[in-house]
Amino acid sequence: METQLDAIAKQNFEATLFQMLSLHSANVNELRGFDGNRLPISGRAVLAHYVTELSRTYANPAIKGYDPTDLNLWASVYRDFWNSHRDALGHYFRLLYNMIRFLETKTPRVGEATNKTARIEYMRIIRAQLSDAELVLIFYNCFSEHGERLLQYARNYNLFDNLDENLLFNGSHREKLRELKR
Repeated sequence: METQLDAIAKQNFEATLFQMLSLHSANVNELRGFDGNRLPISGRAVLAHYVTELSRTYANPAIKGYDPTDLNLWASVYRDFWNSHRDALGHYFRLLYNMIRFLETKTPRVGEATNKTARIEYMRIIRAQLSDAELVLIFYNCFSEHGERLLQYARNYNLFDNLDENLLFNGSHREKLRELKR
């Protein structure tokens, strides 16, 4: 009887998790915007465009009125980026955070396996759904005031395990990534 209850709990958990993954995919596909030539783009192309926008602003901060010598340059650039794209990205980040929080709090025990082992396996499935652009945006969001809670999950579950450090904007950001991967 206990084995059946465990199996049902696992099925219910997985059904909910995979439904959340489906919602995540739908959220990404519903993103709309314009590229640098003002041509319409959608889905993951919007996220890639956001990364390009952030990278260009960070590389040439004076163009947008930022002081390049400001020690809090990244915080200012990201805050303004967030305020410009909050409508598109707020829902994305809230769902991602709640999906990982669900994984953290609701993963059922699977036979003799610990919850931690099962959570790591489920996190690999979540991580596999994320594009490079998504990982870059999530990385920078984690170090903003809007992503502090997600950062702890990123550490616990090696969320950035597959993030190529060359996609980040400078050496200090690459060092932060290396610290997270340790």
